[in-house]
Amino acid sequence: MEKSVYFATLDQYKYSPAMVVEATEGGQVVAATEAVIAEVYKDNEVGNVVKMDLGDGYTLMYGQLQDVSVTPGQYVTTGQLIGTAGAPTRYYSVEGCNVYVKLTKNGEPINPMTYLE
Repeated sequence: MEKSVYFATLDQYKYSPAMVVEATEGGQVVAATEAVIAEVYKDNEVGNVVKMDLGDGYTLMYGQLQDVSVTPGQYVTTGQLIGTAGAPTRYYSVEGCNVYVKLTKNGEPINPMTYLE
């Protein structure tokens, strides 16, 4: 949210509360840390979503998934498969296959790169 990003599909600059990571369709998507799966749902913009509760007000959301292999209430460990990268939604069709990653603290977006190694 610090600067606007150009989205080719939308042909516009906008602020993004998440990072979009290039992926290969069908590539494995794994949990970045241990957590409890809070929700699994479908979103028009970012497709199939897995939302993880990390505790202390932190949540981590993965979008643009297919073949989701986790369910709400399930505990996952670091590196555990949560799904695979899916075809991009119409909002990301020009950008191509990607995984949408959003980290929040008490509902406010945080740059996930400050926590990833």
